[in-house]
This record gives sequence, C-alpha cells and structure tokens, in this order.
Amino acid sequence: MRFFCITHAGLAATNDALAAACDRPNIEAVMVSPGNYTANRDSAPSPGDVLYRAAPDVASARLEKLLWRPGVAAFYEDPFFEYANQTMLFQRHGMATPRTLLATNSEPAVAYRLVVVGDRVVAAEAQASGGEGWRVVNPSLGAATMALKAARLMRVEFGSVDLLEDQDGRLVLVALDYPCDFAAQQARSGVDIAGAMVDYLVNKCALSPAKDKNPYAKLNLHAHHRKAPAHETVTGLSLQ
Repeated sequence: MRFFCITHAGLAATNDALAAACDRPNIEAVMVSPGNYTANRDSAPSPGDVLYRAAPDVASARLEKLLWRPGVAAFYEDPFFEYANQTMLFQRHGMATPRTLLATNSEPAVAYRLVVVGDRVVAAEAQASGGEGWRVVNPSLGAATMALKAARLMRVEFGSVDLLEDQDGRLVLVALDYPCDFAAQQARSGVDIAGAMVDYLVNKCALSPAKDKNPYAKLNLHAHHRKAPAHETVTGLSLQ
C-alpha cells in the first residue's frame, strides 16, 4: 500500500509526522507536489492506495483531483465537492456562527480547536481569552457534536474545527479547515494525530470490498445504434 501525500517543502513538520506514521510494514510514503509530479502509470495511486493533500494551495488541490480515482481511500467520497461559503452552510443547518456573538453583544471567553478523524474527535485544545497559550482539554459533548456535524456538512472525514465559547457558555462554529496544520497541535499536545489519520485511511481501504473498489466494473454497457445522417454518428449507451 502506498500513502500518497500532496505537499511541499514548506510543510516539513507535517511531512515528517506523516512519514513517521507510515513507518510500518506494507506502507510506503510517497510525497508529491505540483512542481515535481510527472504523470505516468507508476506515479499515480491505484485502487488499494491512500491519498491525502496536506498543501492548501490551488495547484495542489488540482493535483489531488487528478490523482484521485475510485478505490483510492481518502478523507472524502467526492473530491470535486466544494462549498465556498462555510458560514452560510453552517447557518442553514442551524449552527451558530460568529455573527451570533455579534448579535448578542457577547465576548468570546475561550477558543477551542478540535481535530476530527472519521467519527471521533482525536485531539482537542483550548485557549482562554488573554491566556498564555493552548492547553489540552477534554471537549464537552456539545463541542464534539458541533465539530463532527461540521465535518459531515463539509463532506470530509478529517479536519481541524475552530470553535468559540462566550461568557455564558454558548458555542459558535468559526471554521473547519481541510487540510489543516495538525502537526503544530500534535507537537503541543503529544497526541499522535498523524497516526490516527494513517490508521483511519488504512482501515477504510481494508474495509472496502475489492469488488467495490471500481464501481464502474459493475456496469454492463451495451451500445445501440440508430441510423444517423451522413454528417453525424450517434451511439447510445444503456446500463443494465
């Protein structure tokens, strides 16, 4: 199995964390970037491999879409889904956003950062307003539920979720970042976030039956032709 990571040299801490997490039997870490990638059969993921994009730039996002294919495990089912306005999406699903604080004239008391992997919050930290820095915490049920719901709405299975809590204990959702700088939080907290990421993708790949790794294999395509004018040829495909 190969773990393809789309990244660049500026993400050294992330690259090192993922490479260390892949240091196990039967997993090969493959670091690629838009600047050094050459497209060919051997350099692309195959069904049974996994794919993660660490770099947030547009070129890396385009390379991710190029490399993904059915049967390659990733933190999503559809790499082409995009939602430009997170705040609007969260509000439409009844989740409080920073506008809530503005409307109630409340001041944020605590900032939270939760890392979601699959259906779990694997790491959480908090920083009090005017405090000295981040500290590891056990998230409340409300905070964990909000983080997991945000990931579902954005159709991703991994991400860093930023929350604010006001002085009355009300939580608001600031943003979900995918990809995210998890390496900094891993270094501060000591939680093996990279290991949880690799474990999740490896298990996701293992739990996918081989027959389902290429959904197009189930389709029986039969061509039916009709007589067309001399200037055109029409072929219809029916799925049975």
